[in-house]
Amino acid sequence: MTAMADSPPLSSPDATTDAHRSIGWRFASAGSAGLLVSAAAAATAVLAGMGTAGAATIDVTNCDDTGAGSLRDAIATADASAGADTIVISATCTLANPVTLSSEMVVAAAGDDLSIVGPGSATFVLDGADSTRIMRFENVGDVSLSGITMRGGNGTGGTPDADGGALLINGAGDVRLADVVFDANNSLSAGGGLYTDNANSVTITGCTFSNNSAVDGGGAFYSLSNGDIVISNSTFVGNNSDSNGGAISVYENPGSFTMTNSTLTGNSSGLAGSAVFLRDLYGDATLLFNTITDNAAGYGVGVYIASTQDSLTVTMTGNVVSENSGTVVDYEVFIGGGWTVVTGSNDFHGTVVGLTPDASDVNVDPMLEVLADNGGPTWTRALAANSPLIDLGPATIPVFSGNGFDQRGTPFIREYNGRSDIGAFEWTPAPAPTTTQAVSPATDPDGPVVPTFTG
Repeated sequence: MTAMADSPPLSSPDATTDAHRSIGWRFASAGSAGLLVSAAAAATAVLAGMGTAGAATIDVTNCDDTGAGSLRDAIATADASAGADTIVISATCTLANPVTLSSEMVVAAAGDDLSIVGPGSATFVLDGADSTRIMRFENVGDVSLSGITMRGGNGTGGTPDADGGALLINGAGDVRLADVVFDANNSLSAGGGLYTDNANSVTITGCTFSNNSAVDGGGAFYSLSNGDIVISNSTFVGNNSDSNGGAISVYENPGSFTMTNSTLTGNSSGLAGSAVFLRDLYGDATLLFNTITDNAAGYGVGVYIASTQDSLTVTMTGNVVSENSGTVVDYEVFIGGGWTVVTGSNDFHGTVVGLTPDASDVNVDPMLEVLADNGGPTWTRALAANSPLIDLGPATIPVFSGNGFDQRGTPFIREYNGRSDIGAFEWTPAPAPTTTQAVSPATDPDGPVVPTFTG
């Protein structure tokens, strides 16, 4: 693997915080000025158009926690009125001037749809100040959130329980998140950044989950009893769970799980599934063109998939699953139960259990660069110019939304030089354009690059 670039080390955990809180990756400086964020204007525009025809529109015009023109006031107005509502945020509330919350914001309008359209995750920041959850939805209709950052949320300060350090959704229609950054949130239960339960579906596009932590599973995202889950073009980095699923935990889902064009690196768990933990799904699991590397689990296994259900299919195509470590076992992938497993054009750089690799699968050092801004809305790990994974992707690209481009989206085509590469990143010789991201990387002495705040 390509050596990590020199950069400032992460600071040590704050000894004054809860013991569980101190486990995760920490900020380099308390005076924050940069964060792994994105403009993702296209994704935000898509969500902006999702409001129901005739829905009321409510404007947010300032960075106050309460009062006229605040997001809290807009949510209260939407919650008190019947029917669908769209909240449009025009205020500029950056890391230097965030909306600092005194308590969580609650939406509990039974069955009503709500869209919150922010100006971009680099531009509108909600800060829980490590004392309160950011937002909670209870038994609502469709939920759409875009163009915001949720940081410093604390599940211990919210009700009814500690699930979802930043965002808790208990009962909803279709949940859609685009260009949402979850950073440095904490839960003493499950879902350090996001917890969803009993939603019709959950779609996560162009989002970043960094430095979140949870005790009971899903350092970044925990899903229980939801419908179909689709994750695309997203980055999970530096998240931690004391239990299973350093980044993602999905339990007892009636629907399917699909993850495409995403990067999971530097995550950790106390038990299994340092990156992905899927248990007792009632639908198929599909992983296409993901980069899952350098995650660490106390027990082991980077990607853990198990179910008691028969007649289900796991499909893995075009993924890099490499350098995921454990203290008991060092399995890159473990698949247990009655699954039918279909693989092709993956790099399983290590031991896999419960599947027979296809002839097109390889076991080689992927030769990845450090996590960096390589263009596009989220950070990625580029292939080195001499990576053996270049032009080793599937001859026919699987059908999924966005399959013509790599994780970075337009204009980064998925198939350069007549054949795709393996992983979330497609190598090209031309330099990548810069983006509007405002980030500064740091390296842990024993792990990959992790974006942090800088002073």
